[in-house]
Amino acid sequence: MPAVQKPHWNPKLSTKACHANLLATMRREDEACQLAVEALQVGKKYGSERIVANVRSLRSRLSTDCRDARLLDQMLIGLYDKEQW
Repeated sequence: MPAVQKPHWNPKLSTKACHANLLATMRREDEACQLAVEALQVGKKYGSERIVANVRSLRSRLSTDCRDARLLDQMLIGLYDKEQW
């Protein structure tokens, strides 16, 4: 039985997290949070601890008022509850 392989990771995939950080710096928190959710999904798919760490760092700077904050929090908690990293 062949081993299951994760898709090949490409540095361009972390651009969502970088873009989300830029949006947060510009105080566009709703957009940053939404993009962080997308980045976290990519990080999970590719098993990228770097992307997850970037999103976690970004989340610590965002207010709790942004639209997708609860979703992002649940996704981050879910990653560590399942010990995927």
